[in-house]
Amino acid sequence: MAKLWKRKIEVKTNGLSITNKMLHIEFEVPFDDDHLPNSAIIKIYNLVHDTREKIKEGERLTLNAGYEGDVGQILSGKITAVWSDKVGQDRATRIRVVDEQGTKSKKKVEKSYKKAVKSSTIIRDVANAIGMKIKVLELPNDKLHKKGYSCNGKGVDTIKSLAEDCGASFYPILGQWYIRDIRKGDNINFELSPSTGLLGVPERFTKKYQKKSTRGFKIEALLQHRVKTAAILKLHSKTVTGTFRVIGGKHIATKDDFQTHLEVVS
Repeated sequence: MAKLWKRKIEVKTNGLSITNKMLHIEFEVPFDDDHLPNSAIIKIYNLVHDTREKIKEGERLTLNAGYEGDVGQILSGKITAVWSDKVGQDRATRIRVVDEQGTKSKKKVEKSYKKAVKSSTIIRDVANAIGMKIKVLELPNDKLHKKGYSCNGKGVDTIKSLAEDCGASFYPILGQWYIRDIRKGDNINFELSPSTGLLGVPERFTKKYQKKSTRGFKIEALLQHRVKTAAILKLHSKTVTGTFRVIGGKHIATKDDFQTHLEVVS
C-alpha cells in the first residue's frame, strides 16, 4: 500500500493539460463489456474563462489517473457536452465524454457481399465504413455465408449481429473495439489484495450475464488504472482467492474517494 499515495489526475484535450495539482478534479468513469459506448463525467472546479472555452463538444479527451510514479489512461473518448454551474462558492465545469474514438455509431451501411464470404471479412469492411478501430477480432466460429450476405442498417448493429452469430462478444476499451470469446481477456499481471489496494471484503453476487445466471464478486479498491473491461487479475482476500475476469465497474474520484469498483467472474 506504500506506493498508493499522492493522487495524480490529468485531463488532456485540445492542447490543454489540466492536472489536480492545478485545480480540483472529480470524475466517474464506467466500463463494461457490452457494445454500447459508456458515458463518463469529469468535473473541473474553477477553470478560468479562456481555458473553459477551449473545452469543446466534438474534441477528443483523455483522462489519466493513478499515483506518483504509477499513472495510466482510464478514459479516451469524444466530448459530447460541456456545461458549468455553481457549487457553493465554486464553479464546476462538467464534461461528458463518450468512449467511442471516432466511430460513427449511427451511420447506416448498405452493402451486398458475394457468395462464400466469411463473417470476419464483412465485419472488417463494415467497421472501416463507420470508422471503427478494431483492436482484436477473434471469432470463435468464423461463419461462412455460402449464399452471400446483405446488410442495410446501422453498421454497429450489423457487426453486433455477426459477432453474436459467431459466438463472440463485442465491446470497446479505451475507444478501441474487441470482438472475441466472452471468456477471453487480457492478463494485466496484477494481484489485488489488501497490500495493493483492496478495500473490505468482496461481496458475492448472482445475476443474469450473457443470458445466463452467473456468480461473481463485487469489489472495491483504491483506484487502479490497470483495471478495465476484460482484465484478467488475481484476487487474494481473507475470503476469496483465485483468478477472475473483470466484466464491469467504474473509476471514481471525489473530494474524499479515489477508488475503482469492479465486478468479476471466474
